[in-house]
Amino acid sequence: MPRTRHIELKPIHPSAALRTAYQRKLTAAIEEMHRSVVYWVLASYRANPPAIAMDEAPIRSFQRMFRKVRNRWLKNFDTLSEKMAAYFATEASKRVDGALSSMLREHDFAVKFKTTIAQREAVQATLAENVSLIKSIPERYLGDVEGLVMRSFQTGRDLGFLSKALQQNFGVTK
Repeated sequence: MPRTRHIELKPIHPSAALRTAYQRKLTAAIEEMHRSVVYWVLASYRANPPAIAMDEAPIRSFQRMFRKVRNRWLKNFDTLSEKMAAYFATEASKRVDGALSSMLREHDFAVKFKTTIAQREAVQATLAENVSLIKSIPERYLGDVEGLVMRSFQTGRDLGFLSKALQQNFGVTK
């Protein structure tokens, strides 16, 4: 009976460089969205300060503007989520396969990798989860911003208060 050789391979850890690159891209997109939203919200607020009277024009004007900004950023993040999730899943898979292949070669194993159905499903699940997570960022952020502005209108808050509240909300989103 042939002798069996047992080899224990080192664990393969996620790539810190990949995680950092992914995080930078996502943070840059969030910061760009935040700058744009703050610009448009504050410009709208300056142009139409909250009125104590029963005039609804400032709120209506804000809602029209915010709907456009919201739709633009939701669309941007829809596109971004697909690209970033695909990048992350593909790169992570390549790096793990490369690391495993390298370890096996060190121990004189020659293996040609073929993606199995289970592996493809795992990559697709990772893709879907990342797309969902990325899309949730602007949805939640924009909902929070809209709530802050509406409360500022209701209570007659000034621009300084709203500006500080938006910055605090950005810290939470980031």
